[in-house]
Amino acid sequence: MKRFQQVPWPRIFAEGTAITVSILLAFAIQAWWEDRQQLADERIVLQALLDDLNEKKEELPKDRIYVQAIYDSATKLLQVGTNESLTLSENEIDVLLGNVFWYQSAAAWESAPMDSVIAGGDMAMIKNAQLLQKLGILRNSMAGLKNEYEADKRFHYNSLAPFLIDNANLPQIVASIKHAPGRPESIYSFPELSISNRRDHTELISRQDFQGLLAIKMDLLMDIIRSFESQDLAEQLDEITATLTAELNN
Repeated sequence: MKRFQQVPWPRIFAEGTAITVSILLAFAIQAWWEDRQQLADERIVLQALLDDLNEKKEELPKDRIYVQAIYDSATKLLQVGTNESLTLSENEIDVLLGNVFWYQSAAAWESAPMDSVIAGGDMAMIKNAQLLQKLGILRNSMAGLKNEYEADKRFHYNSLAPFLIDNANLPQIVASIKHAPGRPESIYSFPELSISNRRDHTELISRQDFQGLLAIKMDLLMDIIRSFESQDLAEQLDEITATLTAELNN
């Protein structure tokens, strides 16, 4: 009994308590640090998304103007080519042909940050489930638009460009281009050419085979224009960028 009483139980209890508290404190600090690191990682992902989508939001109106200008040029050529009472000068025809020769690249609507979140491993970093859902819908809308762009690009390289190479003076047409369609601020730099064998393309635009190509080009462009409108890309981008800004300001 004496030996039992000599054991320093208060000191042992105090030391045990101190060890337990130290372990719990270490776990708490580690959890706090992991939470802070996770929050920091989430902010990096959100900021990358916001920067990327703000760029697309800024470019969207320019894309619409660009696509509409190409469509209007194709329409004008088809109207003049099918109506003998309408005329254009040789230079006007070349300028319109130059506009129709443009296409849009789907690469402009690639989004590495969004792909990383939706298809990669960053989805778990975003706590806002509603934001994730909206990002998924936007990604599908953008994928639809990219498909329309790719269809126009394939038509350009598989049909329109080979036809013009065989049936028109393509260097003369390209030399008439001064800027991207509908975007005078976007200067098109092409070497100055002194074309001696100039060609009048009036006869070209009256040919049914070329008119058929114009009709297909217009249909492809209309698909792009409908994608802009039916999917409400501008509204989606406005809503998601506002949500991202609010998340970052919290």
